[in-house]
Amino acid sequence: GSTYAAQVTGLNPLAYWRLGESAGAVAFDYWGGHPALYVGASQGQTPGGLLDDDDGAVTLWGAGTYIRTLEAAPFSYYGFQDFTLSTFVKVTAAVPANTPARIFSNWQGATTTNLSSGFGFGLYGMTKLRFTAFGVVDLDANVASLTTDQWYHLAAVRSNTMVYLYIN
Repeated sequence: GSTYAAQVTGLNPLAYWRLGESAGAVAFDYWGGHPALYVGASQGQTPGGLLDDDDGAVTLWGAGTYIRTLEAAPFSYYGFQDFTLSTFVKVTAAVPANTPARIFSNWQGATTTNLSSGFGFGLYGMTKLRFTAFGVVDLDANVASLTTDQWYHLAAVRSNTMVYLYIN
């Protein structure tokens, strides 16, 4: 069978971060040449979500810990541009009810000439997936209550004016 990495890169993604670096500040993009920066992340301690795959995982401990791209332009989606965001996530401590836990975000702060813009995708408590169009709307999808210490595959697909949220 084909590996997960081969399946992902076969779709010609904009970027593919495997997050398997055991140390260092850079999260290498294995496909699109868009390196990212680890900020407060614990590396090399958590195996990835797939048993027969060498993709790694990083541990993020809430506010102030994240991975960010070193460039904004490729990930600034405007108008009705189609895109898909896909990740594996394991929550080790329950996200409080009515609390967002973003996994992806390209939020751009408000200025005097522009309302807050960008998008975010992640959990909203342990019973919803949330896609946010900052300054516009939050879209929630109810899911069965997530269990801590269990891997989930999450995806958000934007196609024209529609957004589809998927779990597993």
